[in-house]
Amino acid sequence: MTIAYTTQRRVRPVAVWLALAVVALHAAAAETWMPACDETRNGRYTFEGLAGSNESSVEIDLCPDVRCTNKTEFATVKEDTYSAPMPQGLARPYFLVKRQGETRIIGARRLALVGAYNFRDLGGIQTLDGKTVRWGQAFRSDTLSRLTTADFNRLNAIGVSLVCDLRTRDERRTDPTEWQGAALFSYSHRSAKTIKAHRKTAP
Repeated sequence: MTIAYTTQRRVRPVAVWLALAVVALHAAAAETWMPACDETRNGRYTFEGLAGSNESSVEIDLCPDVRCTNKTEFATVKEDTYSAPMPQGLARPYFLVKRQGETRIIGARRLALVGAYNFRDLGGIQTLDGKTVRWGQAFRSDTLSRLTTADFNRLNAIGVSLVCDLRTRDERRTDPTEWQGAALFSYSHRSAKTIKAHRKTAP
């Protein structure tokens, strides 16, 4: 460990450690800035964890896709939370959030579908190897058998092309899902019980 000196006078180790602790706390705060947004069932988008203030505002741009190449200004926020009407004309909006030189691209974790209460995007979740799942590529949901025509239209516009149904055969028989409107579509049936059994027998 290197000890700092000033004017031939040794800085107390306690002061050094306190200074390092303060720097570490600021670094951790910067690294853990994780703004998020969600859709509500009354047609609004809610943002949380923005960490905006009068001294440091947060800029939010609206993006038609996850690449955010054609973004438009959406809001300037000086608070930690924000709510706005759901953008019209976009099946799956994304947002470029900017604060103190940092940027994050986020989307709504939960899509407020009429016929599925818990349809969620797995994007933004960190994997075990330190990488991050891409937004708009993988979703998880409760049963899809009650989706409305508007729900199907939206999911088809987003580009959903494969459903992996993890329910048992009896569950699928009593509550079947008939997908609507997609020309190219795959439906995979493999129950969670089968997957667990395979994992137990795998070498």
